Amino acid sequence: MTRLIPNDQPIVAHSPSFTAVDARRIASECYGRSGTARELTSERDQNFLIEPSDAAGAIVLKIANAREERALLEAQQQVLGVLGQRGVATPRVFCTTSGDALTEISGEDGRRHFVWAVTYLPGVLLADLPHRSTQLLEDLGATIGKLTAVLRDVHSPALEREFNWDLQRAAERVGMFDGVRQRVERYVQPCAGALFRAVIHNDLNDHNILIADGARVSGVLDFGDMLYGWRVSDLAIAAAYMMLDADDPLAVLAALVRGAQRECPLEDAELEVVFELACLRLALSASIAVEQQQARPDNVYLGVSQGAIQRTLPRLLHVPHELAVAVARDAAGLERSRAARASANGSARMRPRSRRHWTSTSGARPARCLILALRVRW
Repeated sequence: MTRLIPNDQPIVAHSPSFTAVDARRIASECYGRSGTARELTSERDQNFLIEPSDAAGAIVLKIANAREERALLEAQQQVLGVLGQRGVATPRVFCTTSGDALTEISGEDGRRHFVWAVTYLPGVLLADLPHRSTQLLEDLGATIGKLTAVLRDVHSPALEREFNWDLQRAAERVGMFDGVRQRVERYVQPCAGALFRAVIHNDLNDHNILIADGARVSGVLDFGDMLYGWRVSDLAIAAAYMMLDADDPLAVLAALVRGAQRECPLEDAELEVVFELACLRLALSASIAVEQQQARPDNVYLGVSQGAIQRTLPRLLHVPHELAVAVARDAAGLERSRAARASANGSARMRPRSRRHWTSTSGARPARCLILALRVRW
């Protein structure tokens, strides 16, 4: 069936608007689950946690945006199945009582929405965790590395798509951030041809990561932004949100890279651009938020990260590119690039008095001390 939907409005303008009462009815009629319904946050869809009054397990009822295509939802379900088989902690698809993975319903405005459901994963959202230890950040990096390794073998034509959140095309959307655009043109675009492309999650923000015991990742949620993109984007996106308001953003980057490297070794070009792509993601988020909040001023979630982005992004743009690359390469257990070595040597020539600080009693390699000589004022 052809879905005739106006295409001249932001996708959030086509978000569903069902109530908790509606969700309870749908869950009962389609999935045989009767109980309470509580709406969860979402950018452009609706998600409801259905908690049955009996011993049956909880499910998450997912009502798709009116502009969402069946093929894309089927691709999400395919990916969840593959990840579950390979040991990545994700929800599993929960079928209707008639055995369907997808069904359709109509809203009061007559628009059709696909509906599906997944099992509920317990845990604490990373966004709600006040302290993020180095151990947790490394575990998150390792989870992303495993996710990347598994998604490398996934293929779906529906995921080869144009999408607002695609970092491959984001530079043209961040005109309000000249500093970010200039860094992308200088440091990312020359490497673009060498960046490995694969299916990526594309939205590993702290609202899509579940944590158990405060120290390990217990689940990855919301695969609705998936596409074929630069595979390092998932690590960069996670780094972007983990660096928000962080006391030491480069230490955060290093921990994530160390964890990811254990599960899916990063290539030189990926280490060259991961920090710049993190900055690009923050700029893209801020740019898209302006448009989305105009279309849906009632959705508080659309601005959830914007204050932190405005505080953090200017700080990140003061980090020299060569320093960020050196930190990433060192965390991956690789030698610094030629540019990073030259930058460190140049710093040594400019500040000879700082040599007394290079001697370390901790046994650290001299290279690490040279990196620290490049001070960044926040």
